[in-house]
Amino acid sequence: MYKRILIATDGTQHSTSAIIEAIDMSRKFGSELYLLHALKKIVASDPFGVSRSVITEKIKESTKKYMETFKGLATDDGVMKCEIIVSHGREFHEAILEEAEKRNVDLIMIGKSVSNVITRIIYKGVTTHLLKYAPCNVLIVPLASLIQWQNIVLLYDNTNRSGTAAQEALRIAKKHSSKIIIVLIDKKNSIQDVINRAEKEDISIEVLDAKGKLSDFVLKLSKEKDTDIIITRSPEEGGAKDRLKKSFTEQIITRSICSVLIIKG
Repeated sequence: MYKRILIATDGTQHSTSAIIEAIDMSRKFGSELYLLHALKKIVASDPFGVSRSVITEKIKESTKKYMETFKGLATDDGVMKCEIIVSHGREFHEAILEEAEKRNVDLIMIGKSVSNVITRIIYKGVTTHLLKYAPCNVLIVPLASLIQWQNIVLLYDNTNRSGTAAQEALRIAKKHSSKIIIVLIDKKNSIQDVINRAEKEDISIEVLDAKGKLSDFVLKLSKEKDTDIIITRSPEEGGAKDRLKKSFTEQIITRSICSVLIIKG
């Protein structure tokens, strides 16, 4: 389903869930797995006169050993190809985007934590860049999240990108025998083609009209339905409507307790 998966970590705790999920997905889908650890620019001094370059190299070595643990888990779990990438001196989102292009991946995965204001600000900056520039789908995995692929919430607004998101939801549902709960963002939306294909593929489907504030409705629904994943399209650029869509997508990513898959149109 995904041939090449890039999982990006900055070494913080919330990344662990995403790495474990990436290993599991790579095993299930037979994917190549790239474990990216992006180190921030290191500014350090040592009272004993050790140079910054030596300190940097030691940190990179310890980071690689840390990542080798996850590579070992992936190998033991049956992942055929797993490569470690240690990046230094670039912003987190820059490293992700550069490696994603270089490796021609079709899925980027990152972990999520919103434990404090500073973390939320940094995280929002990363997701904003990924929403705008990622060359492929992006999967956001919260801390301690476990994707069983049983219940999927699909957000649908009758655009070409929503059509692409629907195709991905149907593809996932067929593979995992999932149920799809479609949330119609506009009652004028025509969803019949999606319903017809779901029936043809013997996929369980439920269609609901969004009510009230969209983000609140979706997040409440995902809790009530014990959702494994929310699928939505990436927001387009330009116009007030698209800015509102981008804001909504970021709210879902930030507040959701389940994983969120953003489909690149």
